[in-house]
Amino acid sequence: MDWSDYYSLLQGAAVTVALSLAGIALGLPAGLGLALIRWRRVSILDPTVAVFVSLLRAAPAVTLGLLVYFALPTIGLSIEPIPAAILTLVCPPPPSTARSGAAR
Repeated sequence: MDWSDYYSLLQGAAVTVALSLAGIALGLPAGLGLALIRWRRVSILDPTVAVFVSLLRAAPAVTLGLLVYFALPTIGLSIEPIPAAILTLVCPPPPSTARSGAAR
């Protein structure tokens, strides 16, 4: 391996850390917001959040990534690779957080 290979690996690691931090920074508040909706039992939103949580908790992250990156452009919503990765990372944490806060 050459030094340029190590540099490429370091760049990839930096992108991975940045995407992970962005996913955490956006997913945690979204999950807490959904958990508050479930906890307060907001009449119209509570069933909607329950369905959202059930659907996204059942979907693997790879499936969500493929849907975001390849299926959304077919319905007219094209998205760049970095925002698609962030959206894919943000989707699973809110349902997990909302589910843990919705103990009945």
